Amino acid sequence: MPGMGGIPDCRVYIDGKDTGTMYRGMGGTGNGGPQKVGEVDFRTTTEHTITIKNTHQGMLFWDYAAFEPIVE
Repeated sequence: MPGMGGIPDCRVYIDGKDTGTMYRGMGGTGNGGPQKVGEVDFRTTTEHTITIKNTHQGMLFWDYAAFEPIVE
């Protein structure tokens, strides 16, 4: 297996749907870090899936996903 240097750019999917936002790693912003990767309005309380797909080789340590309530 080749070395895994750098933080890759990633596509993020929620419940199988592309969020349309690219997570920018070393190839984009330079160091990764917290970034907004999508906004979803969950209308019901049920199970959801977040999928992260690297667009090129590299390491990704995803620590958490933050969910913030939308106040209307």
